[in-house]
Amino acid sequence: MGALTLVAGNAIIRIMIMVLVGIIFTKLGIIDEKITAAASTLLLMVINPINLLSSYLGGYDAEKAKGLFISMGLCVVMMLFAIAESFIAVKKGAPDWEVERACITFGNLGFMGIPIVTAIVGSEAVFYMSTLILIQNVFMWTYGIMLMSGESAGKDTFRKILRTPTIICILIGMVIFFTRIPVPEIVSAPLKSIAGSTTPVAMIISGSIIARSNLKEVFGHARILLISAIRLIISPLLMLLVLKLLPLPQLLSLTVFIAAGTPSATNNNIFAVRYGKNAGYATGIFTMTTFACMFTIPALVILYNLVM
Repeated sequence: MGALTLVAGNAIIRIMIMVLVGIIFTKLGIIDEKITAAASTLLLMVINPINLLSSYLGGYDAEKAKGLFISMGLCVVMMLFAIAESFIAVKKGAPDWEVERACITFGNLGFMGIPIVTAIVGSEAVFYMSTLILIQNVFMWTYGIMLMSGESAGKDTFRKILRTPTIICILIGMVIFFTRIPVPEIVSAPLKSIAGSTTPVAMIISGSIIARSNLKEVFGHARILLISAIRLIISPLLMLLVLKLLPLPQLLSLTVFIAAGTPSATNNNIFAVRYGKNAGYATGIFTMTTFACMFTIPALVILYNLVM
C-alpha cells in the first residue's frame, strides 16, 4: 500500500506543475479570461464527455458492472451525507445560506474530479466517476435548483439533465457496455487520445483561475475557510467511515473517497448567477477549495493508505 502514496505524490506533483503553467502564462498575459472561458467550455462540453464515453469502450466485465451499481449507491450516500452536513453547518436564513449549502453539497466531479482520479488512480477510475457524476447531476438539477431558487424543480428538469453532453455520453457508454457492442480501434483510439488531454487542460485552466483570484482576500474570509474545510475534509472523512465497512476493490473505494473531497462545483457559481444569489461569494469558495484541494487530496490519499 506504500506504493499508493508514492504514486499519489508523483501525480500531485505533476498536477501542481500543470497548475503552475496556467498561473505563469496567465501572469504573463498569454492566457486571458476569454481563453480561459473558451478552454473551460471545451473541457466541459467536449473533452470530459468524450473521456467518460471512452471509459466504457473496454468491453463488458461482470465485476465492473457490479461496481458500477455499487458506485451509484455510494454516491447517493455521499450526497445525503453532504446535504446533512450543510444543514448542520449552515442555518437557514443566515447570510448567503443557499450558496453555502450548495457549495458543501456539490463537488466538482467533472472539472476537477476526473483529472485528479485519473492522475492518482488511473484512467480506469473514470468508469466509476461517470456514475457519480450521473447521480450528482440528478441531485443538482432537483435539490440544487430547489435550494437556490426556492421553488420546486420544473417539469422539464429531467429533459435538461438528459440534454447535457456529459449525461448523453454516459448513457451512450452504458448502452455500449451493457449490450456489449464492439467498438473498433479506429473509433476508440482517437476518443482515448482526446480523453488523455483532460488532466492538463483542466489543471492549466485551474491555474489561470487561481492567478486572477485575490487569494489574500479569500484566505481572510472565515466562513469561506469553514465551508472549504467541510467540503474538503469532513465530507471525505465521513465517506471513509462507510468505505471502511465495505469489502470493495481499491479502485472503486479510492475513486469514491477522492470524489467526496473534490472542490466546490462550478455549477454552484452558475446557479448563483441564474437565481440572483451571491455569485462572488460562490466564486470565492470555488477558488479556495480548488486551490486547497491540491494539498488536502494528497493528505487524504495518505490517510486512505494508512486506514484501508
